[in-house]
Amino acid sequence: MALQGIAKFNSLRINEMLYLGRFLDLAQIPCLQRNWGDTLFRKIRYAIPTMEIWTTLVIMVETLALVYYKAIQKAT
Repeated sequence: MALQGIAKFNSLRINEMLYLGRFLDLAQIPCLQRNWGDTLFRKIRYAIPTMEIWTTLVIMVETLALVYYKAIQKAT
């Protein structure tokens, strides 16, 4: 059951990434090659061996992303 949830989450993230890339291409906005915040987050996440802790971190980041996405929606 957990593996199915992880697979679904990963597929949603990949689709999100592809759609965002397509949007940036259509808007002629160059993609970032590297982002220090993302790199740091990934290093910390993969350094933590327990799934419960890094899942909490992911949930925190996703919650903040919801606030950010809502602000972008209102601004546009």
